Amino acid sequence: MRLGDAIDDPHLTIQTSDLSAIAKLEIADCNYVLHAASQASPRFYSVDPVGTLLPNALGTAALLGCLQSSADPRGMLFVSSSEVYGDVPSSRSLHEDAYGVLNPTSIRACYAEGKRFGEALCAAWYHQYQLPTYIVRPFHTYGPGLQENDGRVFADFAFNVVRGENIVMNSDGAARRAFCYVSDVIAGFFTVLLTGKPAVAYNVANPAGELSVYELAQLLVSLYPQKKLSVVRREPSLSGVRSHGISTELLPDTRRLTALGWRAKIDPEQGFRRMIDAY
Repeated sequence: MRLGDAIDDPHLTIQTSDLSAIAKLEIADCNYVLHAASQASPRFYSVDPVGTLLPNALGTAALLGCLQSSADPRGMLFVSSSEVYGDVPSSRSLHEDAYGVLNPTSIRACYAEGKRFGEALCAAWYHQYQLPTYIVRPFHTYGPGLQENDGRVFADFAFNVVRGENIVMNSDGAARRAFCYVSDVIAGFFTVLLTGKPAVAYNVANPAGELSVYELAQLLVSLYPQKKLSVVRREPSLSGVRSHGISTELLPDTRRLTALGWRAKIDPEQGFRRMIDAY
C-alpha cells in the first residue's frame, strides 16, 4: 500500500469516496434540454467566479445525466460562448477549430473556462453514451431583455441612449465585434438543435453586423437625433488585447451554421432601434 508507512498515524484518516458522482436533479421525463443558465455579464466574474463556473460545469453534468435517464432523449443544447476562443490573433474569419491562450488562474477566465468544460462534457457524453448533444457559440448578442447594469459595452451604450446621456467611451473604440440580434440568435440555436451534428460546435453570429465599438456608439446616437447626444472618447487603450485576454478583433466564421440553411435577418440599425424602443 502506498501509504503503508503512515497508515497507523493518528493524524491520518483514510476515506473512500466516489468523486465522479453527480448531484441528481428532479426533472420530469423529457426529450430536449436547453441549457443557457449562466452568468454572462462581466460584472459577475470578479465578485462571483464560483457562481459563474459551476452552472457551466456541475450544472451541465447534472442536466446531461437527467436527459440520459429519459425514456426518449433527443438532444441537449449547450449555450457556450465565443469567449472559449481565448486570446487568438486578430482574425476576420474565426473558425470553430481556432483556439488561443486562456489563463485558467485569471479570475476573468471563470466564464470562458466554464464554457470550455461544458463543451467537453457534451462531447464526452456523446462519445461514451451516444447522448445527442449540441453546442452553440453565440458572439455579441443584443436585444430586449438585457439588464441596465449588464456591464457589456453594447448594453451600456443602449441604456445611455434610453436615459438621454452622452456615450462616454473608456477606450479608442477600435475593437471590432459582430453584433447579432436576439431573434436571429434563437433561430440559430434551434437550427443547430434540430438539424446540426452532435458534439460539434457552431458559431452563431452575424458577420454582416460587424462594427467597431466607436462605430456602434456613433450608430446609436445617430438613430435618435432628437436626443442631441454625443460620443465622448477618453484616452485610448495601450494594448491591442484587452487585459482579460480577449482579442480586439473577434469576428466569426459562420459557414458551418449557414450550411444548415440559417441566415441572420436583422442588421444592427434595425436591431438596436428595436431594442432601445422596447425600453
